[in-house]
Formats: sequence, structure tokens, C-alpha cells
Amino acid sequence: ALAALTCCNRYDGVADTLQRAESLLPIRHDSAAVHLDSIAHPARLPEDSRALYGLLRTIVQNRQGKGVKSDSLIRGSYEYYRDASRAGQTSDEALLRRYAQSCYYMALFYKACDSIKQCEELFNQAAKYSERCEDWHTCYLAHIQLCVTSCWSNPEYAVRQALKALYFYHKIDDDVNNEVLILLNIANMYFTTADTSKALQYYFEAYELAEQNNLPKSRNEVCKGIANTYLFMGENARALAYAQKAATMADSVTSFSLQYTLAECYKACDSLKKAKKIYELISHDSNQMNRYFVYRNLSEITFQA
Repeated sequence: ALAALTCCNRYDGVADTLQRAESLLPIRHDSAAVHLDSIAHPARLPEDSRALYGLLRTIVQNRQGKGVKSDSLIRGSYEYYRDASRAGQTSDEALLRRYAQSCYYMALFYKACDSIKQCEELFNQAAKYSERCEDWHTCYLAHIQLCVTSCWSNPEYAVRQALKALYFYHKIDDDVNNEVLILLNIANMYFTTADTSKALQYYFEAYELAEQNNLPKSRNEVCKGIANTYLFMGENARALAYAQKAATMADSVTSFSLQYTLAECYKACDSLKKAKKIYELISHDSNQMNRYFVYRNLSEITFQA
């Protein structure tokens, strides 16, 4: 009896630790990680604690920028919460929230594997059940992902998902980085549907927010979007001004897409030598499709010269 009581007390302590870690997420993920690290032998935990540990550890790793490249933790958590919640039919809000979150992170794993149908189904589940239990963070993230996964196949649907993400974000306003990301996605989707006035409206809204909160990477990405929009509209001088602004503010390691946009703008403004110089710099990109577009443009410049 004493051994059973000791075991019970030990697991009660683990349950408290898990709840403290959960209360710190998603914002204070480093502090949550300290609590999770204090748990010895998580594989030996009771099933419910093991499921929560797997979910929380997955959230922490994703917040640390590691993504969800393996399902070794999240699959067990997802299956446990799916069964325990009767696939979202429970009236227990904590259980429903964990089920919605497990759907979201299981979907991220499928996205990493390019299993688009499976990931979209799970993002939809995450959006549906997180809304029901008012987990607005998971809800707006799920809608962002639904926007991203459908941006080429169904841009009109993607616009609606991005607008829903913004609506649910404003119920919590928990991370300005995500607000800028959502505005950027809305603008990108309007650009994809050739609604340039709406695209510019949201790009400039995102730009102001990034400026106010000193978010240089987001600001550069927005400038690139503005440049591409003006380029599409044939306003080449404006396009070049924003591409230059993005390149000037960028880190020493500038993304391929930003350099490509800058080269495109120089080309459109007949600054062929400058365009050629940038194309040559990025001509060895590891992506085969990127190299194709670069060499095609280099060929056009050579022909024009």
C-alpha cells in the first residue's frame, strides 16, 4: 500500500509539472521546456500524462524553430486525445483544447511530409474544435495554415482563410509577429488573385505594424511583396524603390526571393547591368526551379544586349 501511495504521489507531482508547463505555452516556451526537462523517464508515465507530455514537448520544439519533422511524440498524443475526446465530441474543454492542438501539430508533421490532403483535414479539425473551446491561438494558426496549403490550388478560399485568421487573432492579440504574418498572407493572397488594391492595402498595414514594433525581417518581406505588386502593375520605379529598401535593410545573408525581386525590378527599369550582376550572384541556388528562372532571365538580358 505504501509503494502504491508513493507511486501515486510521484505521478501527482508530474501532473502538476505538466500543468505548469502547459500554462506557460505558447509564449514562454523556454520556461515550459525547463519544466518538461525536469521530468525523468517520460516514456514510463501513465498514458494521460504521457500524451500531455508528448503534446507539450512538440509545441516547445516547434516554438524553438525545430518544426515537427517526426511523429514519434505527437502521434501517440493525437491518438490518445482523439479517442479520449471521441474525436471532438467531449464537453470537457481542456480535453477538447488538447485534441485541437494535437490535430494542429499532427497536421504540421503531415505538411512536412508533403501529405497535403491529410494535413488539410487535420488543420480543419484543429480550426473547428479550437474555435469551439475558444483556444484562439490554435484557431488562428490553423486558419493561417489552411491559407498557405491552398494558396495555389484555391486562392479565393485561401483569402477567406487568411481573413478568418485575422478575425480570430484579434480575439487574443497575443503575438504581433503573427499579426504581421497574417496581414502579409492576406496581402499575398489578394496579389495572387490579381486584386492589387486590396493587396497593397494589407501590405502597407503590415509594413506600418512591422515598423512600429521594430520587426526588420517582417518589414523586408512586406517590402518585397509591395515591390512585386508594383512590378505587376507596371509601376517599375516604385517597385524598384521598395525592392531596394528591402535589400538595404536586409541581413548580410539575403534570401533568394528578395534578390530575385530586386533583379527583376532592375531589369524592368532597363538597368540591365545591375540586374545581370544579381542574377549571376544567385545563379548557383540549390533549388533547380530557381536556377531555371535565373538562367532564363540571364539569356533574355544577353539577347537584349
